[in-house]
Amino acid sequence: MRYHAIVIVTGVMLLGLAPTLSAQQTIEETCSASFHVDGRGNASHQIIVQYPPSSYADYLKTMSETLKSQTLIALQRDYTLYGWEVKNASCEVSGLGAGENLQITVTCEVPSLARWSENRWTIGIGYANPEEAAGYLINKWNTMRTVLLYLGVGNRYIENVELAFILPEGAEIVNRAELENREAENIEYGGGTYTESSLHIEKREGRSAVIMRTQIVITTENITITPQELAQRESEKLIVEYTGVPLPPENFLLYIAVGVAISAVIVAVALLKRR
Repeated sequence: MRYHAIVIVTGVMLLGLAPTLSAQQTIEETCSASFHVDGRGNASHQIIVQYPPSSYADYLKTMSETLKSQTLIALQRDYTLYGWEVKNASCEVSGLGAGENLQITVTCEVPSLARWSENRWTIGIGYANPEEAAGYLINKWNTMRTVLLYLGVGNRYIENVELAFILPEGAEIVNRAELENREAENIEYGGGTYTESSLHIEKREGRSAVIMRTQIVITTENITITPQELAQRESEKLIVEYTGVPLPPENFLLYIAVGVAISAVIVAVALLKRR
């Protein structure tokens, strides 16, 4: 399973570029995304996307407000594919001056990213519906291909992504050996479009973290992989399991309260039947 970062600008908006940008241009993007998971399994999330100076970045700088709205729309759409809920999302655009790196910063909350099951916490990273996700990804890449063709023959889009799941203080990864033994993935999609991905266990802010690094390269040539083939490759979920972070006491109180309420309903129904 690879993490496919958000394509910040939609193809329809990009096709309005004027004038056409210079040929033989490589569009570069870096994306750093982090999930800080707390003791209740909820996560605060930040995404930082940067574009180095270029005529492409200069164009994006002229439409900062549109960038904000389109980014938030893309965030909701993309994370729905993972089955993740997004709350309190906000977006800021900076680096609008000449020669500055354009930067798009998104912050939000992702409730219940980690779930408690069988005396451990589990984070599942993968698509809720691989078939739907595969069709969506291929359409998104083909949209970028159309943009590249418009910009000029020979253009490439290169995105370097780092995704970090930073676990709560005291967390110990149960399946650490399994994660560390995962081999790097290199998948060809046809026409020179491909992804390279690797997974690492590191320390971030003194806490255990699962780090996923991916490079996505898109060219103007035809993508030949079918949605069915891609769905098969994307069907596996990456599972992170950890202990050392007990379930908060208030959760137990909630379960007790729910149990008492259910018992009261059962007793009330039983008494009514006796009448």
